[in-house]
This record gives sequence, structure tokens and C-alpha cells, in this order.
Amino acid sequence: MTKKKKSSRNAFISSVLMICLTFTMFVGTTYAWYNDSVTSGRNTIVAGSLEMAIQYYTGTIGDTDSEAFADDQWTDITDQTAIFSDSATFEPGAAQVAYVRVKNGGDLAFKYSLALAVYEKTVGKNKAGDDLDLTNYLKFGTATVEKPFRKSATGRDDAIAAASFSNISSTDFVTSAILEAKDDANNKTGISDVIALVVYMPASLGNEVNPDPDHKPDITFGLNALATQAVIENDSFSNTYDAAATLNFAPVTTAATFNDALSAGRSASLENDVALGEAYTINAQSTNKDVEIDGNGNTLSSTTGTRIIDIDEADGSSVTLNDVKVDAANKERAISIWGSDDVEVNVNGSEVEAIKYAINIAGSNDNVELNIDNSTVTGWCAFQSWSPNSVINVNNSTLIGNNQWSGTSNAFGTIVINEGATGNVITIRNSRIEANQYGDQKQWFVLFKDAATVIFEDCTFWKNGTEITMDEIFSSNFGNYFAFTSQAAIDGSHLVINGETVL
Repeated sequence: MTKKKKSSRNAFISSVLMICLTFTMFVGTTYAWYNDSVTSGRNTIVAGSLEMAIQYYTGTIGDTDSEAFADDQWTDITDQTAIFSDSATFEPGAAQVAYVRVKNGGDLAFKYSLALAVYEKTVGKNKAGDDLDLTNYLKFGTATVEKPFRKSATGRDDAIAAASFSNISSTDFVTSAILEAKDDANNKTGISDVIALVVYMPASLGNEVNPDPDHKPDITFGLNALATQAVIENDSFSNTYDAAATLNFAPVTTAATFNDALSAGRSASLENDVALGEAYTINAQSTNKDVEIDGNGNTLSSTTGTRIIDIDEADGSSVTLNDVKVDAANKERAISIWGSDDVEVNVNGSEVEAIKYAINIAGSNDNVELNIDNSTVTGWCAFQSWSPNSVINVNNSTLIGNNQWSGTSNAFGTIVINEGATGNVITIRNSRIEANQYGDQKQWFVLFKDAATVIFEDCTFWKNGTEITMDEIFSSNFGNYFAFTSQAAIDGSHLVINGETVL
């Protein structure tokens, strides 16, 4: 290689690599465990605790053969920890190493995995004007080690040789294992093997990673630690009582990591509010038709389109929302189902809002099941059905219908059974139903355009902030609260309100 070429090669500074490893600890338990005790005679029952920590090594690493890791040089990682340098720059041949281990700080065994997730990235340009995406060039690898690699050129070569590499992505798994609690009597340390994390830009790269100074790429990724109960401890019968506890979820922070997690068949656990570029669509081509979203109190929205979640010709699919706010306040629909048979939608502890139809069971479906529990659903209608044989169950929730429209043909309902929705069965228990009218068009609690069975049990009914009593509902003003658009809807419907049979 000529001196000129060598100089050019050394100048391939690819970017200021923001390797700000934010380590978010998720304890994904299927069962809830509380620290408490109950004493009966001489028997004390103590609730077990599951507690995981990730530690990184802060000891000094020398330029000669290193000693084993010092036990007193490990520090717990928090979501503010950056174990790599924030100002690290990479060029071909450069590598950085950090060392981590998992610690069981509780008294229950757990199974865990460490997974790499890309949080943010900026695609830059190389000097030829081509797109430069660092995820296509940087390698991420791991190796189980007993001592650090020495701080020298030989140590760098050893680290690169020892690590098993792949491209940085949101689906790279570092490790997955079971870690038992500390138990001196049985020689259990409660600490995993040490894992070396290696980030490397291959020396074989050239001008394709030489960035335009005005368009440098960068990348921010995190190592996510997930843990749940392991089949270790016994009860009176066996050790299989927690066999159903799974690690099948992925922390997400962006639209890209959200889509990657669901496409890979994992549930998406929102670390923060996530705005999708467009609706998340489940269709016949989807590799994963069973979608679960754990919101952790965060908001899911989209910047384009007319809805947030779209089930479109996807027979047998399901969507489950847990503690998530689906914000479609500026869109027609939050969740829409069309052309799909045997679909299930579960809304648990969540908020769903749209300017028109919060949950829309559109046409050409059959056997849709909608379950709403401990949630608030808001729209022009909370939900409506155009399809036969839908089964809708609502428990301990609030359904809000806001009619802000004026003009003709805009009277509507908080619950709407449209033409073609024959055979729908709707059961609503212990819930609050609101029908708010802000324009000159009526808003009913239920609008029947076709025959259906609707049963309210222990529910309250409100209009514009005022509770409507049962006496008022069953008075001559009944038509202010429930509407039927045809004799067929009246003849074929079954309506029960808090124990009173209306039809």
C-alpha cells in the first residue's frame, strides 16, 4: 500500500458514534410478588422477590496480561450510564470493549436475556454522496471472558478474534440464561459470567464509510435486560407453576424498533411515547398476526394516515393493548378491523381516542371479539360494528361519545350497531356510558340500525356531565337516550338496562 493510500485509509473517520448505552431493566413477571410475611404457629411464609441488576466493570485495565476481574470494581448500571465513551469516533479497524455481568439480588431464580436495541440513528452521506447508515457497517459482538483483554494492539486483536459478531440491529441477542439466587450452602454466587461487549468497524472497509463532514451519521443503541421467573423453585406439587412466564417482549423507543419487535413476533414494550410514521397494519402477508403492546403508561400515535392500528384481511389475528394510550384524537379511527374473520382485540387498562370511530369493526368481518377492561374509549362513538356475529364485552370502563357536529344526518351514538351487524352480542358491566352533545345533532347511548343484543349491568349513564337516572331513561324521554332506525331493529333486538328488560 502506498503512503498516500495509507493516509487516506487512516482518515476514514466514520462518525461521532453515540454509543450511549442506556440500560433499562425490565422485570417481566407473569405473577406479582410482594415483600410480606404471614405467621401461623411456627410456620412463616415469606414472599419471594425477583430482583435483577446489570453491572459494568470500572477497574483499571493494564497493557500487560491482566489479572482476573476485581470483585470490588463493579458498578450497577442505571438508565443514565454510558459504559462506552460518548465521544467515541470510529474508523476502519477501531474497536471498543466494555464488560458487564448480571446479578441476582433477590431470592428467586430468574431467566434473563440481554438484547441490543437501536434507539435512534441518523443516516448520513459518504464523500461520494451515497447514504451512510452505520448499522450496515459497525459490528457488535460478545464473548464470555474470565479476565479483561489487555490494553494494547494485541489485546484489540484478541477481543476481535474472541467475539461473535453481527451487524448492529434491534434483534441482536447478547445472551439468554437462567441465574439462580445467591446460596452459600450450595455454592451459588448469584452472579453470571462476565460478558465482553465489543463494537468494531472492520478493517476491510474503505471510502464507503468515509463521511461527508456536513452529513455525518450517528447511532444510539441500548442493551436491554429482560428477566422473568424460572422453573426452579418448588411448591407442594412441582416446580412448573411459573412455566408460562416468558421473555417474549422487547423494549422499544422508536417507530423502527416498535415495528421490528412486532414483526419478530415479540410484544412491544413502550419505553416512551412512540409516534409511528403510518398506521401499524396487520394483513394477510404479516409474519406476526398476534400483536401485543405494553404501553407502560406511554402514548402510541401516528404522524400520517387515518388510524393507528389497522387489521386488514388478516383472519385469525389478535391485538392486545396493556396500559397504553392510543392517541388518534386528530384521526378518524384509532383501531380498525376490515375483511377479517375470527379476530380478537383486547384493551386492558388503556385509553383509546379518535375524533370519530375509536374502535371500528368495519364491514366484511365475521366473529370479531372485542374485550375492553378497566379502560377509557372516546370518540364520536366509542365503538361501532358493521359486521355480523361480533361479541363485545366491556368491564369497569368508561365509554365516551362526543357529538360536536352540526347539520343533517350527524346524529350518532356512543355505541352504534350498523346495518349488517346482525347477531352482535354486547355486554357492558360496571361501566360509565357518556353521550355528550355539543352541536345541534343528537347523541344517543346506543344507536340501533340493525338487530343486536345489548345488556347493561350495574352501569351509569351521563349526558354533558349530568347523570341520567333510570326513571328518566324509562320515561317518555326514552328516545333521547336510545334510538332505533327501523322496525326490524326493534323487533330483533334484545335490550336490558340494569336488570330492566326493554326489548
